[in-house]
Amino acid sequence: MLNIDSARLWQSLLAMSQIGATGRGGVCRLALSAEDVAARRQFSTWCQQAGLSLESDAVAISSPAAGDAAPNWRR
Repeated sequence: MLNIDSARLWQSLLAMSQIGATGRGGVCRLALSAEDVAARRQFSTWCQQAGLSLESDAVAISSPAAGDAAPNWRR
């Protein structure tokens, strides 16, 4: 069974919500904007810290994988 650290998940959601935060409680990260790039960088950092590799396809959709385990849709 998958064990999820709910406190760490919540902290990562809060951290990601600060990137591109709007004054009305939302988030705006338009594709390829500085905010989008910052969010992708943060996600990449978290993947690297977890020991995961990160691959991006032609339209910049990122897929984390552990070792040789590529996501099924990429095969």
